[in-house]
Amino acid sequence: MITLQRETFGDFIWRLLAQIMPICTIAFLFVVCLITRIGNHEIASLERELGVTDEILVVPERISVEEAFDRYIDTLPIPERTIERFVSIHEEEILMARENVAVQEMVLKETSNTKLAMQVSGMEPTVRVMNTTAYCSCEQCCDKTDGITATGEKTTEWCTVAAGPQYKFGTIIYIPSLKDKPNAGWFIVQDRGGAISNDKLDIYFDTHEKALQYGRKNQECYIFEF
Repeated sequence: MITLQRETFGDFIWRLLAQIMPICTIAFLFVVCLITRIGNHEIASLERELGVTDEILVVPERISVEEAFDRYIDTLPIPERTIERFVSIHEEEILMARENVAVQEMVLKETSNTKLAMQVSGMEPTVRVMNTTAYCSCEQCCDKTDGITATGEKTTEWCTVAAGPQYKFGTIIYIPSLKDKPNAGWFIVQDRGGAISNDKLDIYFDTHEKALQYGRKNQECYIFEF
């Protein structure tokens, strides 16, 4: 005689889960694979749009223009590389020459009496504070009117000065406070004077009015003696 055992509710649930779980697992894996495939497809499309390859992206280093130019030159064939480097060096020399010319022009502009400035180039001056006055070639200043200095040279405004016997004829004197004048502050000892001692200078002017206008001033003087 066969005895039938009634299935409980719990057994029914377990049996149902045992049948459903494989199907759910397969469905879940299918969904995961589908999502992964779709994601890879989207990424590949984006890479194609951006032109990205499989190579590792490296952030370019910051380099100077000169270094970038040198790297470009290094990529050229040897003959072209040599020519390009020669041109580059030649251009640098031209720029340096232009800069030197500009500096020289500036110096010449600032010192209008270039002959005196160039004669003392590289020399070490004696710096003294001297009492300076002014004179002209009238009888009141010189007891004569020919304008001839003690050296026999013709007096020249903003160039000729009379100094004491300590300073030889041809001594060059630069007065910085007069650098904005036509001679840019450069003078040459060409004359003497009875009242001119070694700590005094007498600056020549073309007219007596100009000499009076200059007056008497203590000036810092750079003295270049030969």
